[in-house]
Amino acid sequence: MNFDKLISKKNLILAWRRITSSRDARYKAFFRHILETYELSFEKNIEDLRRRLLNGEYTAQTPLRFYVPKPSGLQRPITLLPIEDQIVLQALANLFAEKVRQKRSKLTGKFIYSNKLGKKDSQFFLEKWQLGFSQLKQNLRLKYKSGYVWIATFDISAFYDTIPHELLLKVLTSNPHGDLHGNAKAWLKTWSSDRQSDQHNHGIPQGPMASDFLAECILLAIDEKMSKHYAYFRYVDDIRILGKTELEVRQALVYLDILCKSRGLIPNSDKTKIKHVASASELVEDIPNVAGYFDDGGETELTKKSAEKRILDAVETGSKIKVKDRTLFRYILFRAPQSDDILKVVLKAWEHYPEHTDAYVAFLENYQRSDAVVALATRLLESKYPYDYVQGELWKLIARMGRISELQALTQLAIDTVKNSNSRHGSRFGAHVFLCQCDKVGLGNYKKWVMYEKSPLVQAFVAPHLGLRSSGGLDAAKLILSRSLPDSYLGLVKPLVDANLDISSLGKNPAQFPVVAQQVFKTAGIIEHEIPKPDAIGNLISKRYAVKKWNKWEALLQGEYEHAFMELRFADSYFDSHLSTWLNYQDAFNEIVFRSLQGYLAQKGALGAIPLVNRNGERLDYGVLLNNSTFKSNYPDLQDDLNKTHKRRNLVPGSHPYDKKTGDKARPLKKSEQKTLKQYLDDAFNEIIKIVERIGI
Repeated sequence: MNFDKLISKKNLILAWRRITSSRDARYKAFFRHILETYELSFEKNIEDLRRRLLNGEYTAQTPLRFYVPKPSGLQRPITLLPIEDQIVLQALANLFAEKVRQKRSKLTGKFIYSNKLGKKDSQFFLEKWQLGFSQLKQNLRLKYKSGYVWIATFDISAFYDTIPHELLLKVLTSNPHGDLHGNAKAWLKTWSSDRQSDQHNHGIPQGPMASDFLAECILLAIDEKMSKHYAYFRYVDDIRILGKTELEVRQALVYLDILCKSRGLIPNSDKTKIKHVASASELVEDIPNVAGYFDDGGETELTKKSAEKRILDAVETGSKIKVKDRTLFRYILFRAPQSDDILKVVLKAWEHYPEHTDAYVAFLENYQRSDAVVALATRLLESKYPYDYVQGELWKLIARMGRISELQALTQLAIDTVKNSNSRHGSRFGAHVFLCQCDKVGLGNYKKWVMYEKSPLVQAFVAPHLGLRSSGGLDAAKLILSRSLPDSYLGLVKPLVDANLDISSLGKNPAQFPVVAQQVFKTAGIIEHEIPKPDAIGNLISKRYAVKKWNKWEALLQGEYEHAFMELRFADSYFDSHLSTWLNYQDAFNEIVFRSLQGYLAQKGALGAIPLVNRNGERLDYGVLLNNSTFKSNYPDLQDDLNKTHKRRNLVPGSHPYDKKTGDKARPLKKSEQKTLKQYLDDAFNEIIKIVERIGI
């Protein structure tokens, strides 16, 4: 496997198709409007993504995390990746799938029961999860009939969060110095946390379908070893070992413990148990009877009578409610029609079983309004119910169902939520939607709060709720259209189309938008201008420096463009990791730009043009050129910025051991020095663009 295969057009398109066909409705719900707008010009968008991956312009983005309650009372993180990061992660998972497909197929259905791969090149990456559950249950029963009456249950703590990146990538490639390994490692590190300062070299983003299979890959070596010696059954990180004797099971458990710890995985001692069973039913008592719920795996709606009858099999009713069968409970809520009997169950269960919030919300889609639901949601929000994801969904429910007086009573709490830096993303998302509804019904200019939202992805989620006919909505749209993340722009497509707004009336130049946004906007009829050919150097410079995106570097550099781009790519790749190396390559790029600028000045007969060779036709040193008095007098600020950068470059190891004039010894570049040099280069590149544009390029 290599980087070229990862970024092939075929693989990226397959990744996109697998994302759009994913059966994970909860994850897709956040991005549905973004997926729909990306699809408008998906082939051009994929081509642009491939170009940026090839040129080193693509950078993975820090994700969002929502926290969904678990039955234990703790929370499970759901990592929300921007749309292009999802495509890249899925493209990576596609390679893993083909790498392990043959090995894994020998174990699937016998030892492994989770996340079974679909057919090669199928748009359905994974088969339906119900099939694995049913097969697991059947095979456990068969083992009991063969005399396997001892069982050990085993679970891995924080499984997704503890997967070591280095070990995972060894499954895919044996070359730790190749582009595939280096890029994938950097991306996984970026996606490991929703805070840049907390990024680490373990953990994969929980939520995307691609991650479900990457988690399988890290366990494959363990599966192979355990399956050779023991009656081993695994569904994700839930492992069962059967034996005919207690000793046999204990031996297997010790071996599994060692295998997991050697791979950096942490067994959950609280969930590890050994017991003797008296019937086959005991082996499968905690595995839901999904075959009975889904029949042939299809997902059909229930009649009111059937839903009301079957809900009684899932719960125990009374003064307090108890959910006996979580899978059946969720199945019914997702497929039941409007029913006051089921609504009563939901109202009793919600506060005590918050892990089913997505199922409650799905059921409540049957209702335009419910006094009891609004009352419950209001009480939970005012009591500061602790779950981030639940708060977000409650805010959205009240926004949809609430009367004006009910909305008004909660406006200050919503404002406090979006203002509070300690609020999590889920609650802020919901509170923003709520405030947009308050604005819509005339309670005040509440859409303006979206302007102050720090997360561009939260803004992208809220964007469809922004009506652009109010001042608050317009102001928020203007800010969103200055973001660098394509998702922010894609979220605004429907509001822009509905408002029939001319982008120029918002004071925005579409040529400065991400290319993906320009392509989607043009297909949607929002803009009409000809989309300029992307300039790889302009994109890299604007990504790294405080410089506008300029697409005329090729016109300035002409025959030196590819050479300059190579130097800049190397510089950019070393910016964070090897500061002195970054400066060497960056100064080399600066020299190419300087010489091209001089050629342009000479061609135009402009002030500041100087000869680049001596009387003998020999190329003059860059340092000599920078200190030419003619250039210095005409462009003193540019000369100062470039000269300071060059002088410091001459004193880094690998350039010169000593300064030619002072004799000072070379020393590595410090981070504080790099920060200062970056400011010089911000100014230098901006001035070069101004000079050339003033002369007329």
